[in-house]
Amino acid sequence: MGKKPGAYKFKNTDQIGAAGAEDDEFLSKCFVDTGYLSLLEDLKDHRQIVLGRTGSGKSALLLMFAENKNDHVITVSPEELALTYVSNSTILSFFSNLGVNLDPFFKLLWRHVLTVEILSHHFSKYENGKKTSLVDYIKNMFSGNSSKQQEIQGVIDYLEKWGKEFWQETEYRVKEITQKVESDLDAEIEANLGGKYSNVKGRISSGEFLTEEKKAHLLSRGQDIISRAQVKDLQKILGLLSSVLEDRQKTYYILID
Repeated sequence: MGKKPGAYKFKNTDQIGAAGAEDDEFLSKCFVDTGYLSLLEDLKDHRQIVLGRTGSGKSALLLMFAENKNDHVITVSPEELALTYVSNSTILSFFSNLGVNLDPFFKLLWRHVLTVEILSHHFSKYENGKKTSLVDYIKNMFSGNSSKQQEIQGVIDYLEKWGKEFWQETEYRVKEITQKVESDLDAEIEANLGGKYSNVKGRISSGEFLTEEKKAHLLSRGQDIISRAQVKDLQKILGLLSSVLEDRQKTYYILID
């Protein structure tokens, strides 16, 4: 039976719980699972988005899920994705205003981030400085499979090219890809308008140089650059990701709150 009314007495300075689930010391003891944890755990269930108003328990649910699955959970914080850097890019904004569809770039960015997050988590014990490098480990892993060796050669090339940068934080990798795209777009402006974006942006803003012909050309070239940005490198590591995920005993859950 429950306590009678008035059985609990609180002082004015007492605190119960916290404003955010991540700060609530009572979360583990007070959390009540209503069936959502098993639903999130089911890889065959395609419902992957937790929706609810502020304070409905979304963060608490994800925190408890992460606690239960432990090493199988990879948490990506939106604050660490350098999205402010991307949104403040004057070059990307310029080409967006021209009519370039940036969706392929953003899709690429997410796919790259999530792919590398999984690989970094899976191979974290083979970081630089260990006796066995990640590259050597991968080579040994597929040493008896000639067809697989050919399939992952692009991955080996990618890892050898980027080296330590592969292990950088998510924010670093987002900026790295964005800066590469910005550089390619900037080169296109220089080739067509006779100067880098930083040198001609004032005249661009005023409409100088931008004849309809130049606008059409920049739109076409910009869309081409956006569509093929980093695609080759991404395809290389996607091959390794596919091999990693073949083992159904090593499942990974990515949480973004």
